[in-house]
Amino acid sequence: MVARSRGMNEIMKELFQERLGEECGEAFYELYAWWLLALARYDEFNRLFGSRRHVEHLNAIGGGFFGDVQHIFWDDLMLRLCRLTDPVGAGTRRNLTIQIMPGLCAPTLRNGIQSLVDQAVEAVGFARDHRNRRIAHADYHLALRQDCEPLPAASLEKAKRSLDSIHAVLDTVLVSQSGRGIDNHVTTAVPGAEALLAYTSQMARALVFIDSIVDSTGESSHTDSGVVEEFLRKLGRPLEEVDEVMELRAAAKRLRGPNR
Repeated sequence: MVARSRGMNEIMKELFQERLGEECGEAFYELYAWWLLALARYDEFNRLFGSRRHVEHLNAIGGGFFGDVQHIFWDDLMLRLCRLTDPVGAGTRRNLTIQIMPGLCAPTLRNGIQSLVDQAVEAVGFARDHRNRRIAHADYHLALRQDCEPLPAASLEKAKRSLDSIHAVLDTVLVSQSGRGIDNHVTTAVPGAEALLAYTSQMARALVFIDSIVDSTGESSHTDSGVVEEFLRKLGRPLEEVDEVMELRAAAKRLRGPNR
């Protein structure tokens, strides 16, 4: 029989269990993995929608679609923050959250860890209200725009502070019991957001460049078939390709933007 090689996840879990104890280490590993995924979601959201230039670029490509992606990514980040900091619960219905960590640590560490947990829970309060009244449930008064307490402001800055406060809990637990901490950044093996922006930016520049060759003066409308026909004649291309070139010019105009 061929022995199955251990994956990196198994190795990491065993490492945490060696340093923190079996139960604490296993819980810590899961929380650390969830926090890392939440940080990755924040990172991708920030790269895609954190600047006006990127938002305008994505709107030119497909505003409706990327608008949906923006809402889905944001709500997913809110849910991840809540999941990491929710109450532990009682009885048979228990949740795995950072609120369980003080009870799994050595008695001498519990007060310090509990203080950091309380700070993290407070930092995520804005996301929890959005989760409770907008994402997971539709609050009656809020949905009908009746007199009610408005949702708290939500921002990338608040989300990052929340992630930092959760990191503080995990990092302190690991440092206090093993002398080594965890990095507060994520390295994505395949940077999806960066790749998307890079590839679509290349596409946009290529289309705008081709359009500048079709109409070197930049004075004609993208619906001017005469300019396109003259361009095709110079290339010795069949005039039946007019529609394709006009579609290209329309895309170039959209990607160039109205003010460029």
